[in-house]
Amino acid sequence: MRLLFQPVFSLAGADSVSSEELAALDDVTLQSERRPEVPWMVDLFTASREGRHDPAEWEPDDLIRRASLRVLARAVELHGAEGGSFEEVLRSAVAFGDQIDVDPVLSSIEQSQGWRGVLLRHYSVGAWRRLWAALVASIGGEDGDADRTREELRAWLADQLDDIPVGTVLDELGPLQDSSGHPPGECASRETMTGRSTIRPSRSSPSLVLLGALVHGNGLEVTLARPQPVDVRIDSSPDGSPQSWRAVGVIPAGEVNLLLTVPEAPGSVIRAVMRRTGIGVVESPPVFAVSPARCAPRVAGNQEPRLRREYTVEELFTDPALARRFTADLAQLAEILPRGVRVRPAAGNGDGVTAGSSIEDRWTAHLEECGRIFGTSFTGLIYGSGASGLPDSSRLSRWNPSSRVKDEEAEEEGAQEGADASGEPELADRPLYRQWAVRWADVVTRRDTEPPPLPMRMLIAGIYVKLLAAGLWRLPDDSWREPLGRLAQALVPGDGDNAPVESRGRLCAVIATCVALLCQDASLTGGETERPPRRPCLGRRQVLDRQG
Repeated sequence: MRLLFQPVFSLAGADSVSSEELAALDDVTLQSERRPEVPWMVDLFTASREGRHDPAEWEPDDLIRRASLRVLARAVELHGAEGGSFEEVLRSAVAFGDQIDVDPVLSSIEQSQGWRGVLLRHYSVGAWRRLWAALVASIGGEDGDADRTREELRAWLADQLDDIPVGTVLDELGPLQDSSGHPPGECASRETMTGRSTIRPSRSSPSLVLLGALVHGNGLEVTLARPQPVDVRIDSSPDGSPQSWRAVGVIPAGEVNLLLTVPEAPGSVIRAVMRRTGIGVVESPPVFAVSPARCAPRVAGNQEPRLRREYTVEELFTDPALARRFTADLAQLAEILPRGVRVRPAAGNGDGVTAGSSIEDRWTAHLEECGRIFGTSFTGLIYGSGASGLPDSSRLSRWNPSSRVKDEEAEEEGAQEGADASGEPELADRPLYRQWAVRWADVVTRRDTEPPPLPMRMLIAGIYVKLLAAGLWRLPDDSWREPLGRLAQALVPGDGDNAPVESRGRLCAVIATCVALLCQDASLTGGETERPPRRPCLGRRQVLDRQG
């Protein structure tokens, strides 16, 4: 088995697989006609080694498998002409009658009695399944799948029985064993065995198959198993419930891939639908949207450097004790990260095209790494909308008609609560916060040590600008300019930063915001010329709001 599936194992570690490589795996698919596992199964059940029988090498399991195969072969020889499945033929020869004792082959095989017990137990346990299958087949056959009332079901069961006492029915069943102690030789005919078959009938594979749906930083990537001669519509649902499917895109005829820029949540259900002339509507089996970054093994929190808790800007600005703790955490983290683990960048080339395949989404992995080190809230402050590639699955519908109404009410309440909270430092604490803000800038702009990772510098710049927008410095205090100037210089990527391609737009916006604030009310020609009238701090808030 390991040798048979070795090509699958080798391709599982590849970032991408070509159509030719997939076609070479046809032998291990369910619809393969060559069935390369047959020779291996023959050797297994006949205890053969490359077509050679050596009883000296047989192990106990080999003896049991050979005996079972001999019992089945003898049953086919005795009752194969009667037709029926292998199970029915084996039941006729072994489970009922005295052939298990009088037949020279069956009587010589010790495992025949064991197979009798297995077949009789399966036969008796399956009686209720046969009764239920007959009920399902008879009820609703004329009127479609309409539900039946309790009275209609009771009437159907009564019609199947004769109007005689139960004791009489039991007496007419006859003895459970014949004179030789065997179950009666007459078992139920095939016509009366209307229960569900224990052998799954072979079915042709669906003509429309989705290989998978991948969620990564660029959106949702859907791949078909093979191209189709007509357009294929891609539907999405949060949970696969009825009335929740919506069309999200179309794969053109002859194509197999579709990249949807609208992000889908990991765990959502994806299906493909097409309409064929003479066949009608064909739907693929549904698949789940998968995010490789979130399926990756998680690293224990105590093995990698990180902030000690999940901070938010609102808590930082309103809780001096928390701000003091953040100051200590930031200084310690800035010392640890350059010496060892750094935030892993998303590999990219110089043309602005993300390198690597979508199987290993390095941008999403970079966001996950930032979220682990700095927290979800701070990662959103660092990258803004660029960190929202993975929607919050907890807000998805769970097939509850009232869930949308509740979510809207909760959003309105949250918006009202957010409007009531100022999110700005108290007036008495502003001198202390100004000292902390300068200290935070000093941590990430020191020139005597290796600079901390670029995401940390972007984080402190974002916090500093938010403090400016909150009015931490009042006119005519210009002491904020020098630390902000150092932060703007520190945001310029160095040789060792390897800034992610996807972060360049956000990085340029943050640098532009810092430069715009520095140029505000400043003379670009130098000297002590008279400055224009100062504008209030609201101007800085407006600059921040325009940058999002």
